[in-house]
Amino acid sequence: MTNDQQGFALVEIMITLAIVGILATIAVPNYLRFQAPSKQSEAKVNLRAIFAGQKAFQGEKDGFSSHVAAIGFAPERGNRYIYRLNAACTDPEVRTGAPIVNASPSTIDCVQVDTGRSGALNPAGQPHNLNNDVGC
Repeated sequence: MTNDQQGFALVEIMITLAIVGILATIAVPNYLRFQAPSKQSEAKVNLRAIFAGQKAFQGEKDGFSSHVAAIGFAPERGNRYIYRLNAACTDPEVRTGAPIVNASPSTIDCVQVDTGRSGALNPAGQPHNLNNDVGC
């Protein structure tokens, strides 16, 4: 009598899943650790651009601007953070998957998270705010 077994035994599948689980527990923290510097560098580049724009504006007008367009700040699409030039943020630049929408380009005082890139909105219908302060 021949024993033609086909497929895998339950023990073999369980051992394979255990090995995959162990590898995942090693790989995921390393992936997150390498992802953090890219997010930090995006924020640093944009903050440097705001600083340079404010410094140039201050040199020309002897004061600081609370409007994004006045200092020439326009981050690339796909930004992860909200950039504010004042605390109120009354006229935000709304960024979704569609073209950029705003009430008046000359009075924009903050740039919202690009929900077209980062995906879903939170349950309140606002973009996810990564630093846990009140959104625009």
